[in-house]
Amino acid sequence: MIYQILPGILAGLVTLLAGLLIFNQPKKYEKKKGLDFVKIFGYDQIKKEAENAGLQLEQKEFVALVVGAIGIGIFIAVIINNIFYIIAGVIAGFYLPKFIVMQIRKRKRFALFSELPDSLKFIVARLIDYGSIPKAVEASLPDLSSHIREPFEKFLNSIKINLTVEQALYELSKEIKIKKFTDFTETLFLAHTEGINQQSIATLNMIIDTMVEDVRAVKNLELMAKKDKKDLLVVIIVSWLIPVALSFLNPNNVNLFLDTLIGQVIMFLYFLTTIFVIVKGDEYISLNLDDL
Repeated sequence: MIYQILPGILAGLVTLLAGLLIFNQPKKYEKKKGLDFVKIFGYDQIKKEAENAGLQLEQKEFVALVVGAIGIGIFIAVIINNIFYIIAGVIAGFYLPKFIVMQIRKRKRFALFSELPDSLKFIVARLIDYGSIPKAVEASLPDLSSHIREPFEKFLNSIKINLTVEQALYELSKEIKIKKFTDFTETLFLAHTEGINQQSIATLNMIIDTMVEDVRAVKNLELMAKKDKKDLLVVIIVSWLIPVALSFLNPNNVNLFLDTLIGQVIMFLYFLTTIFVIVKGDEYISLNLDDL
């Protein structure tokens, strides 16, 4: 009897705890306990990773993701009467925020990498006309993609606060963190010091052309990676059909995977293994754009 109602009791306790953390505590107490709660689930580290990706992860958003993951685990545990899925919910609470941040970071990184060459072409095309890197960048801002515009706006702001062109270009290359772009900024600074001419423009365009080739190659690899991910998903779905099929073999009207302790442990481990395969499979198949 206690075993049957325990998931419901735990669901109520977790819901009460979430409400106290978010809504009902006095400010001083809420701040202290909230910091303790988010610290346990690694908020500080994930927040730094989000900031590196140009994202803002608020504490309330983080708590909502963690509580949501735990709540889903409790919901599944109640539905299928398997208390072990509460543990799965807690584990998901640790990994879900980081997983979401990393997926958004990958998409933004890929967009930045793929859109960079075209944006640089606009800037190079205006160098001869304006004879100045900051003026060429400023004139090109309306033509730059949204992912590229922000770092170049920071570049112009750096110039306005009296940073030298060399320092501003160095900060720009550190923010974008693409090797070919670092070569581009170094060549751009040489053109700034030695004078902008047709030869320096040709060298800059040559670097952009190599970046275009890299983008084309990466996009082809990304298409292959998407296919591999689909194949992995099919394998996972097929693997889950095995316990579903075996569950119909019910001796004495007892479902092996739902009504026995051993079966519940097996399904819990099966679920954890699936999540591990999805996360690690994504890491293995996806391209590591940070190395480019």
